[in-house]
Formats: sequence, structure tokens, C-alpha cells
Amino acid sequence: MKLMRVAWVCLLAVWLGPAMLGSAPAARAQEAERITMLVNAGFAAFAKDGAWTPVRVELVNQGDAFDGEVQIVNTRTTVTERYVQRVSLGRNASRKVTLYIPGNSNSYVVKLMQGSREIASADPVLRQLTSIDRLVAVVSDPPDALNFLGDVRVPFGGSTTVAQVTLEDLPNHSAGFDAIDVLMFGAVDTASLSVQQRAAIRAWVLAGGHLILAGGPGARLSTGGFTDIAPARSDSALINTSVERLIDLIAPNSVERPFAVPTQTVPAISLSTYASGAQSLVSSSETPLIMRRRLARGIVDQLAFDPSLAPLRDWPGNAQLFEALLGGRVNMPNSLGTINDVAAATQTVGALPAASLPSPLIVFAFFGLYVLVVGPLNFYVLRRLRRTNLAWITVPLLVTTFTLAGVLTGFRLRGSTVQLHRLSMLIGDTASSDARAYVLLGAYSPRTVQTDLSTGRALVTSLAPPREADAPVTEARIEAGEPVRVTGMQLDGATLQGYNASGDVETGRLIQAEVVYAPKTGNAPARIEATVTNRSEETLRACTLMAGSDYHAIGDIAPGQTAKQFVSLVVNHPQTGLNLHGAELLQAIYYRGRYYGISSRANPESAAPSTTSDFPFDLNGAPSVFALVNWRTFERNTLDEEATRGLVASLMGLEYSGNGVQLGCWASSAGLAATVDNGAYTDHTLHVWRLPVQSFLVNVEQTLPPELFTWDIADTSASVSLESGGAVLQPGDHIFSLSPWLDTRMTQTNVTVLLDLQNSLTELAPPEQRTGVDLYDWQARQFVELAESLDMLDKDAGVQGAFISASGEMRVRLRVRNEQITISRIAPTVRVP
Repeated sequence: MKLMRVAWVCLLAVWLGPAMLGSAPAARAQEAERITMLVNAGFAAFAKDGAWTPVRVELVNQGDAFDGEVQIVNTRTTVTERYVQRVSLGRNASRKVTLYIPGNSNSYVVKLMQGSREIASADPVLRQLTSIDRLVAVVSDPPDALNFLGDVRVPFGGSTTVAQVTLEDLPNHSAGFDAIDVLMFGAVDTASLSVQQRAAIRAWVLAGGHLILAGGPGARLSTGGFTDIAPARSDSALINTSVERLIDLIAPNSVERPFAVPTQTVPAISLSTYASGAQSLVSSSETPLIMRRRLARGIVDQLAFDPSLAPLRDWPGNAQLFEALLGGRVNMPNSLGTINDVAAATQTVGALPAASLPSPLIVFAFFGLYVLVVGPLNFYVLRRLRRTNLAWITVPLLVTTFTLAGVLTGFRLRGSTVQLHRLSMLIGDTASSDARAYVLLGAYSPRTVQTDLSTGRALVTSLAPPREADAPVTEARIEAGEPVRVTGMQLDGATLQGYNASGDVETGRLIQAEVVYAPKTGNAPARIEATVTNRSEETLRACTLMAGSDYHAIGDIAPGQTAKQFVSLVVNHPQTGLNLHGAELLQAIYYRGRYYGISSRANPESAAPSTTSDFPFDLNGAPSVFALVNWRTFERNTLDEEATRGLVASLMGLEYSGNGVQLGCWASSAGLAATVDNGAYTDHTLHVWRLPVQSFLVNVEQTLPPELFTWDIADTSASVSLESGGAVLQPGDHIFSLSPWLDTRMTQTNVTVLLDLQNSLTELAPPEQRTGVDLYDWQARQFVELAESLDMLDKDAGVQGAFISASGEMRVRLRVRNEQITISRIAPTVRVP
């Protein structure tokens, strides 16, 4: 009986042992999976279509130590992009990680993985804004002090959204800011931002961002992290100053009657020691109230006061003030570098010499040598040796030798090396050592290999079109960190893989420039004269000096060399202060063969405007791709031409790098240090700098031509859109801002104005329904009627009055009634008597 009992116990142990042993790991797994995952995407959950979006993931572990990774999966494109961040959590530990996803999809899911097991998942909440919406990110104390910014109108029919964020929420990659149009700091310690965050913000400004630094008691905190790009230095002591002169900024930029400015004094900081190129937008008797500095495509505004403090806090005119500050600038950072045509961009990165077929001359020479050696030479030698009977041995031997030589030569030259084509565009300013980098990458290998692509700190995504229903799916694993890596990249020897990267780089001060504006004299047109010194260690190639739609080639500038060049301003059109992508320019313009197939020209100057141009009315001259590429001679190197032309067309399109004077130069060094394992590299790098122009004092008997002005939409009671025919104005009041793109000082403001303002269609409406034209009188501080209707406006008949400010600004108001109109041309000419 006892033996039977022992036997039963043993039998039960055999049956139940595995289950009992397995229960402990299961329990440990349940313990280890006690992890809470919180996901916060965008800026207060707001994002923009096409812009990189930060996704912040907070993990709290209440179980055992955990090793795994956070994954964000995009399942929309033909390449399944898996963005990954490795995480390790101790017991009862927490951690925050930030990943970045491109805004080309809304099909993302966030997963916490341990090996192949999914521990948790969440769908990020994102509210997508369009390209005509303005996103303002506010970092202030208190956080809701600037909510009135949501009332600021957007000229193109969009709306302004305010996102309250913290210093910790701000990205450390410049591309992570692209969804933001305006970033404002108020009474928060910006010096506590990390070095990477501050560098990212500076590069974002260069790309077109608008940075606003509030003043008042918290001025030192707001500006502490940006003393290198701030327009002015501030004193430590507070002063009480009047802000009544803010009406001078609001009145010419508002379609509504301005609210009365508070008469009480406000606590402010005194602004002095201005940076190069900074200008005062409005001043009190004690201090400039708002200082502005332009850097590349962006703007930095510095306020002497804090609009969140009394008495301005409760002032209903706050929205009008910021409408005047922000104007029509929308979607500027997100426009440059946007890939509108994936197929064209892929073709561009494929213009890789290493991936091309050998030269036909080399192939013919090889086969010619082969025929000569195997045939006549072989038999000649054998005949001389009187051993022609050995031909049955020498012919196969020579054939085998040539075959092995061809294969081994090709393998040695290309077969064992991954080729990476790096096409970079760097946007910078001579006043800054930072630059914003936009990069196209093409990876190719003649044989099948698996490799990793590293892009440093730059964010990277695949050049892949949206997925077709039956398209094969591949996967790209993109690991966040430093460096950012695309791991396990498969190159099969038959296809080229393309990627798009964006980030900030520190280039140093590569050039030094002095630029002056020379007014028109006699028959000689107005022109820009520039002296440029190459301070880099490499030759800057094919440099071009650009001013709006006009340009002139400089050529190569060797290290340490100084070049002098001028560009005549002959287009007779003002430049644009708008972002044409954000204003919903017709996409059809991009696909009419304007970029590919224009033959090179020897004449390095800009062409006269075309009356049949398909471009908007301010772009009747040559687009950027023409100025930066098309004048060059490529000596039959079609791949080089395709790469350089495609780089500009893909990343810049119809966009100009910014108003003012630009210098574009090509370099052989890499714009971004993207690398592959065991790689060889081909580089095309375009540098575009905004050059400082010396302040121009307008004396008597001088003329300010149209090309000296930049135009923008200051305010509208309806909406404006840009189409191929011009600016379409809906019924309502619209104010055009016409301002010089260089620092201008008027000796007198009583001038004669000739305004060429053309409607694409002649007005046939009754008089009471026609479009009226008004000019702003800067002395009377009000708009005065110039013409009852557009058809009564005489472009050759001048009107005299105080229609220009001391800094050379003009405002034109159009009163559109009943039906929309299309303005095909706006060009002011100002004569100082």
C-alpha cells in the first residue's frame, strides 16, 4: 500500500511538474508587464500635414526590470516605417522618450514591445492642421496668459491655434519644430534649454520660423537663451513707459478700427545696442517697444513689454497688435524641403555615377582589345612561334582571362562597396554659424547586401509613395538616438533606395559679405553690389548672387579669395514675403517641364519677365532652379546636371529661400554627415545664405523702384488665395503691406507714389460695386481714397502725400465688393521730390 502511494505521488509529479515549473515564468511575465504607457503627440495634440511631429511616450514600471523598445509604426506607405526607441526600466522606475514621425500619414500606432511580444499599444491623438492654418506655440508663465493669440486672423482663410507647451516639451531637432509657425516665450528661463534645443530653434528660425521674446519683468528670462540672435540687448532695470505709440503699428495693418491703446504706463525693459540689421517697428520716447531682426527666411521679434501683464492683459487690441506682427506668414518652416513629387526626388537621388553603366567608349575599348588579343594577336604570336596547333588551348585561356579580368575589375571597383548619394541644401545667414539642412539620400549596391544608414542627429524617412492595394510591402526600421539609424537596410543590386533627411548643422561662418544698394542713375538700372570672401577651406563652386527674381553668376570662389559682383534689378516686380506653398499655389505649376528640359544658357543674368508666364504675378522672372543651376554648363555630364537641378526643384520648387539678397554656392563636401557601413560617397551640396545689405538713406530726387519692395498680406476681413493668375481676393477689405527688403531710411515722407495695380479682368460692375483703392497716410494715421475703382487708377499719374513711413513702408487697401477679383500685378514706384 505504501509502495502504491509512492508510485501515485511520482506519477503526479511527472504530470504536474512542467505546469508547476511554467507557472513561475508566467507570474513573472505578468509582474513584468505592469507598465503604464502614456502617449502625447504633437504640440498640445496639434500637428500639421507634412511636418515632422514629436511623439512623447511616458513609461511607468511597477513590475520587474524591463528591457524592450517603443515602436511607432506607419502602415500607409509602400515602405512600412517602424520608428524605434530602445528603453530599459528598473523596478518601480519611470522614463520619458521622444520619437519623431513624418506628417505624411495618419496611420500610426505606438507599441511597447519586448522581443516579439506586444506589452501595450496606443493610437496617438493628433488634430491635423492644414497648410493655411497658423500654429502658435506658447511657453509662458502663467501658461494661459497668451490665449488671445487664438483670435489673430489668418489671411488665407485658415485659423490661428494656440498650443501651450513647456520647455521640456520642445524638440531637440529643428525639423521637430516645422509644424510651428510662431514660437513665443514669456517669463520662462530659456537659458535652461539644452544646447541641442537652442540650436534647433535657431535653425528653425533660419528655415522660416517666427520667434517672439516677451519683455517686461521676465525679459531676462525670455531672452537668456537667445542673446546671439536677439535683435537688441536689454538693460537690467525696469522702466515705466507709455505704449500709446503701438497704434502706429496697428492702424496701417488692420482692416478694422483700432482699439484705443491703454494710456497707463507699463513695466518695460529698455532695449539698446542693436544687432546688425535689426530695426525698430515702433518706439516710445524711452525705448523701442518692438525690435525686429531677420535671419535667412525667419524673423526674431523682441518686445520691451509683456503683453500678458496689466494693463495690456485685458486690452481688446492685443489680437490686432499681433495681426500686425504676424502678417500673412503661414507655413513657412514646413514649406521648404517638402517633397511634392516623390518620383522626381527618387529620380534625382538615382543620378549617381557609381550606379550608372560604364562609358560606351570603355566598353567598346574593352571588346576591341578582346577581339584583337583573342584573334589576330593570338594567331600572330603562335605563327611566330610555329605552334598554331596550340590555338585550341590559347583561345579558351584568353577568353577565360578576359572574362575574369572584367568580372574582378567590376567587383573591385563597385561590387564590394555600398554607394551613397548625398544631395544637401543648407539654408543659412551670414549672421549665424548655424544652418538648416535638407538632404536627399540615395543608397545603391551592385550586389545584394544588408547595411545600416546613419544620419547623425537628422530625422530621416523613406522616399516612398502611398501604398497601392496590391503593392509589395517592405520595412524600414528607423532607430531614434544619436545617431539616428536606418538598420537592416536591404540593397538587392537592382534598385536604389531613397531617403529624405532634415536637421540642423553647425557650419561656422563660411563667408563674409558686404552688400550695398546702388540706386538708378540715368539709364543704368538700380543694382545690388556685393563683395564676398570665402572663409571656408574648400572652393565654393558656381556661386550666384540673387535678389528676388534677378540674379548674376559669380563663378568659383577659392578659399580666402574675395569676389565682387553686381546684379541689376531689372524685373520691375516686388519680391514676395509670402510662402507660396502655404498659400495653396496651384500644384499643376510644378509639373509643366519648367525644371527639367530647359537648356543651359551662357548668359548668367536674369531674363526679362514673360507676359505669358504661368507663375504668380510676382514670379514672372526666373525661378530659383534657373538662377542656381540653369546658367551653368555641365560639359555633357548629364548625371551631375540632373542631380543638381533635381535637388533644387525637389526641395525648393517655386520657393525662394527668402526675400532680400541671397548667395547660392555649390560645394563638394557633405552637407550632412550621413554614412553607411563600408560606403563610398558622392556629394552635391548647395549653400544658400541671406546677405546683409547696408542701410540705404533715401535722399531727395531719388526713386524707390518696385523691385526694392517685398509684398505681404497684412490683414483681410475675408480671405486671399494665390493661384497661377495672381492673388484672388474675396469680397471684403484687404491690406497689402509693401516694405523695402533692406534697411531703408527716408529723409522725408512726403513723396509721390505711382501705383501699378492690375486686375486680370476689367471691372464691369456698377460703380457702387467696384473695387476701391486706398493708401495709408502716415501723418494723418488713416487710409485715404486713391481711386473709386481699379479701372480709374492711372499707373502713370502720381499722387503726392505722406504715403510712406520713415522706414519706407507703404500700405494699400483694396475694398472688394460683391464678387472676387484677381490682382495680377502690384508694383509701387516712390519718388522723393
